[in-house]
Amino acid sequence: MEERRRGQEQWSLACGFKMAAVVLGSILFSTTIVFAQRPAGQRPQPSGNTQKTNSQLPKEPRDFRPSMLKLSVDAVPVGISLFGADRSGSGYQALIDFDQFFFAAEYGTQKTSRGELYSYKNEGSYFSFGPEVNFLKNNAKGNSLTFGLRYGQAQFSDELSYLKTGGFFGDLQVEDANPDLKARWLELTVGLNANVWSNLYLGYTIRYKVLRQVDNIGTMAPYDVPGFGLYEDNTGVQFNFYVGWAIPLREKFPEPALEN
Repeated sequence: MEERRRGQEQWSLACGFKMAAVVLGSILFSTTIVFAQRPAGQRPQPSGNTQKTNSQLPKEPRDFRPSMLKLSVDAVPVGISLFGADRSGSGYQALIDFDQFFFAAEYGTQKTSRGELYSYKNEGSYFSFGPEVNFLKNNAKGNSLTFGLRYGQAQFSDELSYLKTGGFFGDLQVEDANPDLKARWLELTVGLNANVWSNLYLGYTIRYKVLRQVDNIGTMAPYDVPGFGLYEDNTGVQFNFYVGWAIPLREKFPEPALEN
């Protein structure tokens, strides 16, 4: 399987260069958005005696009632499906807020086909969920800079077929498969999400994936793990770009009542 090994090395190197470019661009994008936050998106300050110091102002109670539900589509697998030759898939995410915290849930599918001198196919679905904390406090528009922890899991199958030549019995077609693979891992996430118009939001998430485990492996190790990356890597980094729409549930920071 020398051909597969060389292809694997080339794929890993290409992924490394692409990820370095993505991370650099993401850092620049984050800095731009964070410093471009408008004052109109912040919690209204109470009116009254301007001579009062912050320590004299009454501390508002925290309200953990959800204010919006964000439903998003991941644009990265959409682009890969349209322009990629060997992979297709989809990804969706839902976020609901609790004060400055979020609960996130994601679901996606992935289908991969590789090889020239061999045929490798991998197909399955994955999901992840977990909490996130928003470091942009008191933001009425729902903009967020988040750090989080998620649990991920995938269920998939794969199969390999290639022609073995030069044997005692001549050419031999070799086939192997894993019909019921299950994987699990943990994700450390950092994300930025901004309101761009009405209830439309754009944002991204960078994931660092660790502690990958795969069950039910037969005589052949899988090449890809849907939602995680390459099987040979015990860790993985992934970039997601989301286009989403928020469903308002209540006004998070209502205007204070005017004093008579």
